[in-house]
Amino acid sequence: MSTPVAWLGIACYTLQIYFDFSGYSDMALGLMRMFGFRILENFNYPYIARSVREFWRRWHISLSSWLRDYLYIPLGGSRRGEGRTYVNLLVTFLLGGLWHGAAWTFLLWGAFHGLYLALERLVLGWLGRVVRPSGGAFRSLVVWLGRIWIFHVVCFSWILFRGGNLETAGALLRGLAAWRGAVPDVTLWGGTAVAMVVIGGSGNIAGADSRASRSGNTPANCSRAARLISRRARASPSATISPISSATGMNSAGETMPFSGWRQRSSDSKPLIRSAAMSTSG
Repeated sequence: MSTPVAWLGIACYTLQIYFDFSGYSDMALGLMRMFGFRILENFNYPYIARSVREFWRRWHISLSSWLRDYLYIPLGGSRRGEGRTYVNLLVTFLLGGLWHGAAWTFLLWGAFHGLYLALERLVLGWLGRVVRPSGGAFRSLVVWLGRIWIFHVVCFSWILFRGGNLETAGALLRGLAAWRGAVPDVTLWGGTAVAMVVIGGSGNIAGADSRASRSGNTPANCSRAARLISRRARASPSATISPISSATGMNSAGETMPFSGWRQRSSDSKPLIRSAAMSTSG
């Protein structure tokens, strides 16, 4: 398979799977709205994500929420140290890959996302201490570089998802590479993965820094808001609020959530389906 054909095939499938999943989800939203119900959107512009963590906040939200609530959190989440957090991420996405089908390609697809998220979490923790982009033009450049990198990381993962078998996936991977024997494959793919994590992580930090400064959601402000909501929740025992700061990634219990934006629901929480008739009658 030639390199242009391999890249064209991956690009087309990247669009196909998004239009397929997002399309039928939008159809469900419209049909439910016709019957007076409002349900959550399942896709939120996933291909503009600046990190794989953000991608999973935007892609197939119902699936990522299910993985979080019924696999990641019961395994211990991030409550048992960094090492156990990485293991929980890997196990969660390995099982998520098997959920799509009992094939090696799906298992490797899940392993890819789990390992990438663990590596991204490790690198982002380091970058957050040493990288502080300044200047509007530089920040915008880094953000867009992060988006471009993560888009290609996701495209790379779709090879495993669509391959069907290891032989087909291997042919696509070999077709992507214009190099043939000049550099060992392990060195090339490993170096590319690390570069993607670093650049994507820098874009994620720059975007978060920009949003926080514009909206006032600095870590200190979010911490104060979290304490206020926590006091109100304790005053009302029936409340099921678990606030998570978008800037710090921590809930009111002080637990760091590996996927910023994921909400840990209580066991008695109900699915978010609101009747328009009920809302207007109240």
